[in-house]
Amino acid sequence: MTTSFDRRRVNGPDETFQPIYNISLSNSNGERPLWNLNEYSLLQDPCAMPTQSLTLHTQVTGPDGLNVMRIAQKNFNKRIDRRDAHDSRPIYIQPGIIPSASGSALLESGNTKILCSVHGPRQVRGRQYAGKAELNVLFQLAPFCNTERMKPGKETELPGPASLVQQALLPALRLELLPKSSIDVHITVLDSDTSTLGLVAMGVSAASTALAQAGIEMLGMVMGSSASAAVTLPEQGMSEQRWLVDPALHEAAHANAHFMICTIPALARTTCYVLDGPIFDMNQVRVISDILVARGIEMHAAAAQALYKLV
Repeated sequence: MTTSFDRRRVNGPDETFQPIYNISLSNSNGERPLWNLNEYSLLQDPCAMPTQSLTLHTQVTGPDGLNVMRIAQKNFNKRIDRRDAHDSRPIYIQPGIIPSASGSALLESGNTKILCSVHGPRQVRGRQYAGKAELNVLFQLAPFCNTERMKPGKETELPGPASLVQQALLPALRLELLPKSSIDVHITVLDSDTSTLGLVAMGVSAASTALAQAGIEMLGMVMGSSASAAVTLPEQGMSEQRWLVDPALHEAAHANAHFMICTIPALARTTCYVLDGPIFDMNQVRVISDILVARGIEMHAAAAQALYKLV
């Protein structure tokens, strides 16, 4: 009599795999690595195979000279959508998309879609007198914005991005002209195809356009731009960072540094500056900052033209 095997009694995995740092880098003829990766999840030339553009190399980091194994790309040419490293995706701005709101705006860039609505200024009752208005920002994800559907509720609300949006908008708003009142900004991500900082940058641009459409007095509209850095391995064998403007979701997932800057193009002033991750060369950061500022000027012109057509 045979006893049926109960799989639940086994705590280990069904299959075991060799760790990646023990995999041989090349086959017998030394042409290519032995692992397979999804070519659509890499920052590489779409015409090249993943095994031809990836390599595993050792980099010395830290004051103790530790050897760190990491995957890098070599011979970086074009991105998957055929953009250059410093090219951004076309944008579409439509203000006044929600008639019931004081101001609203829809911002699209590639596959990313963000909807923003502004309610107010409203009179605050039952509170102590305040000499200027308060700005409340709600940043949330639609349950269907990602590949995996999320449960509606607190899981879709992001307090971190909401705080960054508020920080970027406050220097531009003249809240002292609206005492004892509140302004509510609701940002909803309908479709996400960029990094978290990329969503924040687009949310700032959409919120600024919606505030302008609502008639809230500002020193100038705030526009945000973002970039991510991927580790590449040139021919000389030293790893370096390749900054990608307006990264897609698969590009941001394989990046080791993220950057966002929010500016007031009309005044040439910066309201928010976020740099997250290790930086190999600060000169590249200065160059990418100038590129993101120039992109903010282009977005400002597009938003102003959209508001002019609405009038």
